[in-house]
Amino acid sequence: MSSFRLHHKKSATALSEHAWKLKDNKKDFKISWEIIEKSAAYSTKTKKCNLCLSEKYFIVEEKPALNKRKEILSTCMHTRKYLLKNAKESRRTNDKVDLDGHDGANEIEAVPDDAPEEDGEKHCVVHR
Repeated sequence: MSSFRLHHKKSATALSEHAWKLKDNKKDFKISWEIIEKSAAYSTKTKKCNLCLSEKYFIVEEKPALNKRKEILSTCMHTRKYLLKNAKESRRTNDKVDLDGHDGANEIEAVPDDAPEEDGEKHCVVHR
């Protein structure tokens, strides 16, 4: 992670702050990761993000934890791609013929840059 290598990002997360304190004190450390649960990211159907909910659950359950209160209360970052301001414009041609026999007009549709094909297909992992 860049927050462990780049000094200007040392306050990016609680874990990076802790790692930089150890580095500054010339102490060796090892960070190990474990997948504790797989969860689906934000769903536009349910308006919930199971990934963020799972992460918050495991942060609360873990004692002692490096995470700060603001990390638990933060909003879901996975909803940002579904905001209209983050949508890109894509042109799709309507090939249907209307009742008058004229070709359909071009339509403009707002589509997120990296929207999944269907809700629930994209899975993210919670790390400890």
